[in-house]
Amino acid sequence: MTHSAATRPIRSIADLTAIKERTPILSAAAPGSAHVLVGMNTCGIASGAKKTTAAFMEEISRTGVNARVFQTGCVGMCFDEPLVDVVLPGRPKVTYRNLVADKVARVVDEHLAGGEMVQAFALCQSADGAPPWEGVPLHDAIPYITKQKRIVLAKCGSIDPENIDDYIAADGYLPREAWPTLPSRSAFSNPRSSVWPPSMPSSLLNPGPPYGPRLSGYGMPRAGR
Repeated sequence: MTHSAATRPIRSIADLTAIKERTPILSAAAPGSAHVLVGMNTCGIASGAKKTTAAFMEEISRTGVNARVFQTGCVGMCFDEPLVDVVLPGRPKVTYRNLVADKVARVVDEHLAGGEMVQAFALCQSADGAPPWEGVPLHDAIPYITKQKRIVLAKCGSIDPENIDDYIAADGYLPREAWPTLPSRSAFSNPRSSVWPPSMPSSLLNPGPPYGPRLSGYGMPRAGR
């Protein structure tokens, strides 16, 4: 399921850089061949992702297609699990929704072996410069995604959470100076000030131990005793 994990001591930024340079991120782990990413998070497993994964392994073996299967984490759309990404070289990544085991044979036959997306099962696609498929929305255009700006979870669903090399290849453990710029306080403004204040109070951005202060005056519980 996964490619090799880092077993070497990591003592410096140079060590991290060296691992990153020799380890392709999971979504590019099979250059020149097709690959499948199955969401093996708890919600995915509860929806049948283990059986879906086993079905892909069986069908790929049956057809002899040049494809590899990887596990990945949760993208947040638990309601559409099992979620599976299928990538062909030079074509956009397609995310399939509710892909239970008995649907896998069709995806392997038509998409992996035949080169044609199964539109009936498709949720979205990520073009990444490749000619897009017709009839399926782009990943960044679906309503669940358009309302989000992911920072901490930006790589969720594109790396193997059990493989430290994947995390490093996706810029894990970067020094603080290289972190992405966080939204300013003004980004949290809401014109309906009766619902939320026009600016984010500093005590919300920097809560104290152990769980942060309980604020009054912002529709929150009064200070704890």
